[in-house]
Amino acid sequence: MPSLRRRQTGRGPAPAQPGPQAERRSAGLGNQGRIEAAQALKNGKEAASGAGNDTGVAQTEGQPLPSLQVSEGSFQKQGLSATVLGKGLHAFRTAWARGDTQKTIFTIIDFTQPSDQKRMYVMDLATGELLFHELVTHGSNSGGRYATKFSNRDSSYQSSLGLSKTAETYDSAKFGGTALRLDGLERGVNDNMRSRAVVMHQAAYATQDAIDTNAQSGDRRLGRSQGCPAMDPKVAGKVIKTIKNGSLVFSYYPDPEYLKKSEYLK
Repeated sequence: MPSLRRRQTGRGPAPAQPGPQAERRSAGLGNQGRIEAAQALKNGKEAASGAGNDTGVAQTEGQPLPSLQVSEGSFQKQGLSATVLGKGLHAFRTAWARGDTQKTIFTIIDFTQPSDQKRMYVMDLATGELLFHELVTHGSNSGGRYATKFSNRDSSYQSSLGLSKTAETYDSAKFGGTALRLDGLERGVNDNMRSRAVVMHQAAYATQDAIDTNAQSGDRRLGRSQGCPAMDPKVAGKVIKTIKNGSLVFSYYPDPEYLKKSEYLK
């Protein structure tokens, strides 16, 4: 809680009076001059508010962090390790302090788990509720059953690690439904997500049926995307509606290069 300042009872030094030259400038300013000065001040404040944001994603001043009802061990029964959730919470707190989000809906994609297991966790940190626990794909060049290789490059067909922010939705003829754009927040790690067209979408290959079909040929895994986190069509729309427009998504794997680069895990 901010400290309260005591009201000063004594009089301080008298404020400096403007000199004749300053008075002449003020008198000649006019309405148009005052408007231009006000606009310049506004532009300066807007530029300052975006300083330090290397990804181009708009930032706002961080609000006080609400009490989080999720701890490292909250979802171990659902397969989310305390280590991965702990790193996710650390990244979330850092992002909140930077003003990257004002939403307590938080998504973790745990790439330490195989694709034939539900490894996408959507939670409300303010209530402690696990809202969704779903299957999610990785890129075709990230691996088979497990994703072990990740990229920020276009046409890599690999998933990206790190913290991203959900943005707007759009109707996609390609994916046959609503898709959700993502903006990567980590420079050099995932900040090309939008230009790579890495989006959340539905896909028939992101279902239990796809796993069972692949298992028949001895390759038990979920289908793979071109780098997008795709979901079962039965739940994709509900998940997208819940997390769109400004919530955070944390995609994790203990990749040494990522752990070295990430500003959100320091």
